[in-house]
Amino acid sequence: MFLIGNLLFVIVLAVIDVASGRNGHDPFLYLMVLFAICTLPLLFVRETHGRFSLLVVSCPILFVFYGVNDVLTYFMDIESYWRAPDDGLFTGGEVAVLLGLSLWMAGYVLAANASHKTQARYLVRDWKTRSLVWVGLVCIALGIWATWGFQLSSPESRNSQMGRTVMPLIVLGRMLEPVGVVLLSYAYLKTQSRTLLMLVLGVAAMKLPLGIILNSKEIGISFLAIFMVTKWLYDGAVPRRWLAIAAMVVVFYFPLAYAYRATIGARHLDVAHSMHNLPSLMDKALSLNEKSAGVSSGMRSFAARVDLKSLMELIVARTGKGVPFQEGHTFAELPYVFIPRFIADKPSVSAGQLFNREFHISADPNTYISTSFLGELYWNFSWFGMASGMFAVGLTWGLIGGKANMAQRKSVTRLLILVSAIYLFAIRFETGIAQQYIVFIRSVAMIFLLHLVFRTRSGEQPSIRSSVSRVRAFI
Repeated sequence: MFLIGNLLFVIVLAVIDVASGRNGHDPFLYLMVLFAICTLPLLFVRETHGRFSLLVVSCPILFVFYGVNDVLTYFMDIESYWRAPDDGLFTGGEVAVLLGLSLWMAGYVLAANASHKTQARYLVRDWKTRSLVWVGLVCIALGIWATWGFQLSSPESRNSQMGRTVMPLIVLGRMLEPVGVVLLSYAYLKTQSRTLLMLVLGVAAMKLPLGIILNSKEIGISFLAIFMVTKWLYDGAVPRRWLAIAAMVVVFYFPLAYAYRATIGARHLDVAHSMHNLPSLMDKALSLNEKSAGVSSGMRSFAARVDLKSLMELIVARTGKGVPFQEGHTFAELPYVFIPRFIADKPSVSAGQLFNREFHISADPNTYISTSFLGELYWNFSWFGMASGMFAVGLTWGLIGGKANMAQRKSVTRLLILVSAIYLFAIRFETGIAQQYIVFIRSVAMIFLLHLVFRTRSGEQPSIRSSVSRVRAFI
């Protein structure tokens, strides 16, 4: 399968390469090697929901981040943050991507093979379906409330005395929403209930316009993305039908979201002030979207949004040559993961905003420009730090995959840990390392607390008294 897939990819890409007659740097060899790395699990993975599940799900996501933009350049003009020089078989950014992902995979395989032999017995017990549904709905509702409050708040209000009091609750609510999505999805997959399917589809459909209104595409598509990952891990097979549906949603959703953002941007409105004239703004966005409608527009929007390779080229080309190395500065928050701000004056580093200001990418210095795990490691420590850092990242992912092995036994707690890792590490691979690892560690602590309260023995229905006693025992 590996050889056939790679042979077909090379043949098709070679034909397109010759027919395109492109000028400038040709990424043909880079794409060939990248595709081989991302399909390498086909050689040794026997079950996609076993100890290598994180690796299997992450590989296509990383190919999208670092390869799809180059593939689309054979068919259309794609805007990039940085154009690589024309000389050489590989650019500096391409070498960094291929080296980093190779070491990441090596670290993952090493840790997964070492950790899966000892089963995590405390993750075996499952939840009752009724608990899955109700806790899931509560978590989703709290997550939507927190997201709404956060998106409508201003930086000044967040830094006020009241904001400092409310913000921890908002952060907690936003962490609970992905947990709720997994719980509700798991309940449907476990029971195959049509009612639960309608409920899942209804919440997913509701999130799409909410993402446009709140000016965040991630809010709109996060439910669908988490559901697909949950189904993949639960069934142990790629959800092809759901992937096709998601692809169609992305193609038509992204241009409309960009059109709405352009509409409120032209009027210099933030999210809170745009709520006062929502129907008119939506009409203008639909009109603007119709003028640039078409599949190509959606593909361009999607490629621009997920392109991490051109940012990697920028980082490799300019760091150390006018832009200083950070030497660990962007990881300053990581040691304070469980320390509240009222106890210690914790450092606060927005890696994306700092990256934008250091490299002068956007006219607005407050715009968040993602570095990716790979780019942030190089920006801090150059080649050696990037290589060793990606190997360490692979080790942590492999440890998670080995311990939360769904092939050994299915349980919602294992699934929550895996989906949290995939969402925070793979899907949000573009975001700062410290930020994502902090959220993951806190999420796992919260998942274990929920597991302690709601887990049951076979045939046992938890009572309120038993749940309270478990919480007291945990405290």
